[in-house]
Amino acid sequence: MSKHTPKPWSMTLWSASGKPASIYAQTEDERSDYPDDHHEATIELCFFVDCDEDGYIDSDEMIANANLMVAAPDLLEVLEGMVETLQAFYDDPDNELPDTRQMIDARAAIAKANGVTK
Repeated sequence: MSKHTPKPWSMTLWSASGKPASIYAQTEDERSDYPDDHHEATIELCFFVDCDEDGYIDSDEMIANANLMVAAPDLLEVLEGMVETLQAFYDDPDNELPDTRQMIDARAAIAKANGVTK
């Protein structure tokens, strides 16, 4: 499993424009000096600059990009689970795991998300 900031991730919007302002995670703060004292911590993961009308990316594209970033931990978790499930099925000697383009791409995407490069 990757070592990224735990989910869930969320997005805030600039109030004036409705464009993404930041992506953050609300998580348990494990850095507390008191082990039984649980605090939530807000971790800002990404900050967006609110571009004016001459900005490089329009509002719809910025929101679509931010939504994809917010969904990334969930997508990674689901993809890892699917690959693991398929692998377990094909570990049965009666089955043979096809080395399909999709499985190769899925493993490559998981490696990329986990910072593993060849």
